[in-house]
Amino acid sequence: MQKPKSKDKTKPTAEKQASNAAKPAEADASPPGSDSDTDATTRDTREPQAGERTTDHAAYLENRSRRCNLRVVGLPEGMEGQDILAYMETWIPGHLNLTTKAGKVKLDRAHRSLAPKPTGNQHSKPVILKFHNFNDKQRVMAAAKRQATDQSRPRDQLNVSFFNDFSARVVKQRKAFDEVKSRLRAKKVDYALLYPATLRINVDGMIKRFNSPEEASSFADSMADP
Repeated sequence: MQKPKSKDKTKPTAEKQASNAAKPAEADASPPGSDSDTDATTRDTREPQAGERTTDHAAYLENRSRRCNLRVVGLPEGMEGQDILAYMETWIPGHLNLTTKAGKVKLDRAHRSLAPKPTGNQHSKPVILKFHNFNDKQRVMAAAKRQATDQSRPRDQLNVSFFNDFSARVVKQRKAFDEVKSRLRAKKVDYALLYPATLRINVDGMIKRFNSPEEASSFADSMADP
C-alpha cells in the first residue's frame, strides 16, 4: 500500500506570503536612480565598485612611486649645465645651507619637466628630483620651509621653491583648497594641508580637519577677523 506524500514544509503558506508582501523593501533594493533619502544613504555608504577600487589603487601606487620625488620651481634654465644630476646633488645643500655627508645629497634621477622649453619671459621648467633616500628628501623639505620663513636671508638669493611631486589627481584635489588657504593666511590662522587633501586648521588649540573645500570655507566664514 503506497504511503500518502508528506506535505512540503519548505513551501511558504498563503499567510506567510501575505506577511512577506506587507514588509517594506530593504534599502539596497531601491530602484536605480531613486531620489529617496534611504537610497541616497545607501549610495554614499556602499562599498566601492571594482572599477573604482582599480582607479583608487592605481592612484595609490602612482603617488607611492613618487614619495621620494621633489619638484624644484624657479631654477633658471641652463643653470645646471650638462650634468643636471651632479649639479643638483651639490647645489641643494649649498642653497639650503644643509649639512650633508660629503657636501651633497644622493639622487637617483634629476631632469627638467617634459613641458616645451620656455621663451621670453616664461617661467623656467620645474626640475624633477628622485632622492635615493626618503629621509634625505624630508630633510630637504624641512630646510626649504625654514629658508622660506627666514627674514635674514639675502634678498638677491634665488627665489626657488620646493614641492612634493604629487600625481595630477592629488594636485587637483589640493588645489581646490587654494582659496580658503588664502583667506586663512589673511586671518593669520595656523593651518596645514595634509596628504592627500585634508585641510587641518588650528584655532586656539582646537584642531579641525576638512576633506571638503566647501566645508572648510564655511568654517573660515564663521571665524572672526584678526
